[in-house]
Amino acid sequence: MKKALFLILTCMISVVSVAQELNSFKYVIVPEEYNFNKEPDLFQLNSLTEFLFDKYGFEAYMENGELPEDLNNNRCNALFADVENESGLFVTKLVVVLKDCQNKKVFVSEEGRSREKDFKTAYQEALRDAFVSIAALNYNYQPSEIIEKKTVVVSTVPSVTEKEEDSIVIVSAVPSVNEKEEDSIVIVSAIPSVIEKEEDSIVEVSAIPAALKNNEISAEENTGKKDLATSQEMTFTMGQGTYFLKKSGDGYNFFQKGMIEPFASLIASKSNNSFIYSSITAQGIANFDEKGNLVVEILNKETNSTEIRLYEKQQ
Repeated sequence: MKKALFLILTCMISVVSVAQELNSFKYVIVPEEYNFNKEPDLFQLNSLTEFLFDKYGFEAYMENGELPEDLNNNRCNALFADVENESGLFVTKLVVVLKDCQNKKVFVSEEGRSREKDFKTAYQEALRDAFVSIAALNYNYQPSEIIEKKTVVVSTVPSVTEKEEDSIVIVSAVPSVNEKEEDSIVIVSAIPSVIEKEEDSIVEVSAIPAALKNNEISAEENTGKKDLATSQEMTFTMGQGTYFLKKSGDGYNFFQKGMIEPFASLIASKSNNSFIYSSITAQGIANFDEKGNLVVEILNKETNSTEIRLYEKQQ
C-alpha cells in the first residue's frame, strides 16, 4: 500500500514539474513536414498539430510562417514540436515531442493510438489521442523574471568648432516596462554644442527603449473602390447563405453574398489541399473533400470543442 502511494506521489510530482517547465515557454513552433511523411503537411498532420496546440492554450506557429517579433529575436523562448511515428502493422501510434532550442527533449506525450484503416483518419485520430496527455498539463504561460541585458552603441560626432578639446558622453540605459524584453540596441548620436572655444563638454543621454514592441500602430488608406465577389468565383452554400471564394496572394478570401469585405481567409500550406482558416472570431483548418465541398474545422475556445462546417460547392 505504501509503495503504491509512493509511486502515485512520484508521478504527480513529475507531472507538476514538467508542467511548470513548459509554462516558462511562450511559443510552440511546428515544422512544415514530419520525418516520416513524404510531403509537407501530409494528411494535414502539421496543420492539425498547430490547431491542437492553440486549442490547449499554447501559442503555436508554423515554422516558415510569419512569427512575432520577439520570437524572431529569440528562438529560445519557444518549444519545437515534433511527432514520432511508432506505428505497427495494425495500429497507428504517434508520440508528440517538445524540444528546446538546444535540442533537448522537454516533454514527450503519451502514445496516441488508432486502429482505423484509412491512413488520414488513423493518423489524425492517433494525433488527437496523443494530445490528451498535453491537455492534462493545463498549460498557462508564466514569463520568467529574468532581466535581459541591454546593448548600447554610442557614436560621437565632433562639433563644428574652431578649437575643441575632448568630449565626454555619458549614457544610461533605462529598461522598458515590459515584464520580459529581448535584447535591444539603442544607437545614440552625441553632438557637442558649437562654441568658439571649448574645453570639456559633457553630454548626458538617457536612452529609453520602446515600451511595447508588438503594439505597433499602422494606418492604411483605402480610398479605392473595393471588388465585390461575384458568381463567377467559386460558389458555395450553407443553410440559406451563399458564399464565394476569391483567389488571393496566399490562398483565398471568403465572402458572403452581398458583402464587400471578406469575413475570413484561407491561408494555403505547402500541401495543395490544406489551409489555415482565419477570421476575426475564429481559427481552424480547412480542406476540400472529393466532391469539391469546403470543410472547415473551427476551434470554439469558450467550450474547448471543435465545430465542423460544410460549405457545399455549387456548379
